[in-house]
Parts: sequence; C-alpha cells; structure tokens
Amino acid sequence: MIALSIQKNKCSWKNIFKKDLNAIHTILQENHPGFYDDQNPFFKQWLNNGYQLALNQSQNIVSFADYIYGLRLFVNGFQDGHLRISFDKSSLCTEWPGFCISYQKRKFIVVYSEKSDIPLDAKLITCDGELPTRWLEKNAYPYIDSRSLEASFIINTPYLSLWEGTSFVAKPKIYTFKINDEIREKHIEWKKINLNDYFSKFPKKVNKNFEIIELEANQAWIRIPTFYPQTQKEEDDLKSLISSMSKLQDYNLIIFDVRRNTGGNSYFGTCLLKNLYGEQYYNSLLKNKHEKKYVDWRASKGNIEYLQQLIMKLEKQFEKKNEVVSFFSNVLSGIQKNYAQGKPLYTQTNTEQESGDFKNMPNPLHARIVVITDNYCASACLNFLDELFALDSVIHIGLATNADTDYMECRDIALQSSFSTLHFPIKVFRNRIRKSNQAYRPQYYINDIYNDDLIKEMIQKIIH
Repeated sequence: MIALSIQKNKCSWKNIFKKDLNAIHTILQENHPGFYDDQNPFFKQWLNNGYQLALNQSQNIVSFADYIYGLRLFVNGFQDGHLRISFDKSSLCTEWPGFCISYQKRKFIVVYSEKSDIPLDAKLITCDGELPTRWLEKNAYPYIDSRSLEASFIINTPYLSLWEGTSFVAKPKIYTFKINDEIREKHIEWKKINLNDYFSKFPKKVNKNFEIIELEANQAWIRIPTFYPQTQKEEDDLKSLISSMSKLQDYNLIIFDVRRNTGGNSYFGTCLLKNLYGEQYYNSLLKNKHEKKYVDWRASKGNIEYLQQLIMKLEKQFEKKNEVVSFFSNVLSGIQKNYAQGKPLYTQTNTEQESGDFKNMPNPLHARIVVITDNYCASACLNFLDELFALDSVIHIGLATNADTDYMECRDIALQSSFSTLHFPIKVFRNRIRKSNQAYRPQYYINDIYNDDLIKEMIQKIIH
C-alpha cells in the first residue's frame, strides 16, 4: 500500500531514485572489494560512469517501475550475477500478451499460450520487425542480464513476452511466428498479470529431490538440484546424500546431475566430494591445482558486522567447533585487524590444504565420472564443478553453465527508501583457474536438456 500511494506522486519517485542510487554508489565504494581491485579497473570505471548514466535518467523516473529499471541500469552494468537489487515484485503493474516465450533447444519458442492462433512450440521470428536477439540486446540486456552468455538467453528471453510497466521499454505490438512451416504475423493486445503467475506458467521439468538413482549394476545417477536447502527436510536430504557418497567408491559409473542448480553454500559440494574421494586425496589434488589461488576480503565496518552476525547463525546451525565456523572466525579476525590498521583488503592465503607432495597419489575411484549441466549452474554449483574437474577426468554433457565474476560471498543491505535491497559480494578470488564470467562448456551438447531418456542413451554410447 505504501508503494502504491507514493506511486501517485510522480515527483516523489525521482527523489527516491536519486537517494537510493547515491546509497548504492556509497555502499559499493565502502564495502565492495572492486573499489580497490587493481586487476579489474572496469569496476571503478563503471561505479562512476554507470552512476552518471543512471543519474541522467532521473528526469524519466515517474513510477515505481521506472525507479526499478533506473537502478537496474546501474547495478546490472557491473555484469556480475552476484550484484543485484531485489524488491517487492507485487508492486509492479506487469502485463503479458497471453503467451510465454522461452529459449529452448537454441530457439525462441512459445512454451505456454492462451491464444488459439499462437500454439505451443511456435517459433518467434521477429519482434516489432527485429530479430529476438536484437530486441533483447536493446530492451532486456541493459536491465536484466548484460553478460552476453549462453545462459543470458535463459534469463532475458521471458521479457520478450513480459512488460513490467516501465517507460524504459515499449511493449511490442507485432510478433512474427513460424507456425506449421508458415510465417504468420500477429498483432498483439496486452493484459495485466501478476508477475509470479507469469513465471509460474513456464514449464519446470526437473526433479527437485536429492536422490541417488541406481541404473545398471554399480551405476549411480545423483540428483543435486541445489546447494541452498530452504527447509529442514531439504537440508536433511542433502546431508543424507552427502553421507552416502562413500558407499559409491566401488562403482564404475557416477553421474552428477546439477540441472537447475543455481548454487547456494559451496560447503555442501565440498563435503560431498570429500566423502566420495576421501579427504586426503581431495586435499592433495586441490592443493596442487589451486595452490596459487587466494582471496582478498574487503575490510569495512559493515562487512565486519555482517560476518559477526553470520558466525552467530552458523554456530546455531552447526557445532561451534565446526570447520565452517572456524573458517569465518579466522576471516573475521583478519579483517578486523586490517580494518583497524586502515588497510582496505585482507588477504587470506590458501593455507588449509595439507602440506607435502601428493602429485603421484592414485585416484581412489575407478568410476567413469559424468556431470550434466544446464544454463542455470552458477555460484556454488560452479565451485562444485571447479573441484570436481580438479579431482578427476570428467565427461561433461548438457548445456553451457552460467558464469560468475571473481567476486563472491554476498550480503544484503536494505536501501534508504525500503523499496529495494542491494545484494553484493565482499570478497574477490585471485588466480582462480576459471576466469571471471567464464562458463563451462560441455564436451557433448544436448539441446533437449530435460529429456532423461535421451541423456541416458548418450551416456551409454559415450562410455562404451
């Protein structure tokens, strides 16, 4: 109700936008490692140039939707999936044309329709006379995901059939489809829809359960839909899956299925691999392949307070002597010391691995290892792949993953207006093998990524 009442006063939104834009600029300058990152001059350049670009749009901010799109223009310009704003989506006056467009099998196709003349699987050819890729580059990329990855199509494409009530983007009027091998032009009328209702119409085809599926003898298909369990049952199921890994050490085929896994806590992925390969082998391989990797943490008053609160939460979730609690306690101590000395960054070296030369240590597994990915794999899911690829020779099938920058470990700050929240990272990886915004591309592409039978057939062909 507050948002709707203020929305009636068009002048208010311009002032609210400018205050929150200034707040974002200040928060990032005071708390983000990129401000002191000499290896990434783009961050500081966009912090200033992107801020000015967004500020120049303040005269056009006349609604809540414009306020959101103006902030997105600035925040999205950092090209970092971990740097974003969130807000109450129910306050947007969203509309749709009666159908949903998705990017599947490398095509823009209709995946849901209430219009009899626009059937499912109709292929979108043009949008207001422009190719869908071009339309997205102009009207979605600047505000939604500007990284130009294969995964960006998944994130941006729904906006071909969604309007969020902003003057920054015009509603398309004419769509051209290929339907039954015929090219048909459709004039569109838009109608209101709740944003959650809109996205609920997109098909969800992946099993959300953590499970180990026995295929043939000594062959296991392991479903890991997330590393971010949101209920006690999900957390218990994930921990049970992790504890079962040691039972698979004599298997001859292990398939990791991380489709739809957008990340979460990388600790779970690490525990899973340690239980499967054994802690000594895990530590030795990670030391040899990642020995030059280290982390710089931004030392700031706000980040210290965030870590103090995080440690309190972790102590309730785990035992106080748990390795995760110890890890963050050591980080906090280092950041506090450097902050007191006026140093903007705290360097955490890679000292956790065991010492010694393990280069000739044999792999304890004899299994062929397969991993299945789609375009959603990001954050902790990518960290899991980093470690898996370092531990073993892996057959990678499916679609290219999403990608991360070198900035990780995020915290949230509610902006002054209380209408949106800034989500941003506070540490930066150094010398990570996977480069900033680099996706993992599979050796074997499968466009029909949610067809389990097709995937099983391909795996059997590959391993025989």
